[in-house]
Amino acid sequence: MNITNSRLARASTILTEPSARYDNIGILLHWLTATLIILLWIIAQLIDDFAPGTPRMMMRSVHVALGATLAVVIAARLAWRASPPQA
Repeated sequence: MNITNSRLARASTILTEPSARYDNIGILLHWLTATLIILLWIIAQLIDDFAPGTPRMMMRSVHVALGATLAVVIAARLAWRASPPQA
């Protein structure tokens, strides 16, 4: 019974207190990270289905570019998370 009450109290705190939620930048960085990971996984699964030569090289280039973008987004997420909360 106490576990249920504490979960409900935490859920209501998150909904009513803005400081208990992630800010818009944090949410944006989260979804950008998730989208990039999904795209990278899909490309990795399909990359060998492209014709050898230019199409496959272009997909590998896109994969590498998205991977580099993901690295930058992760670095931004870490920096944002480490920074003091915005008032």
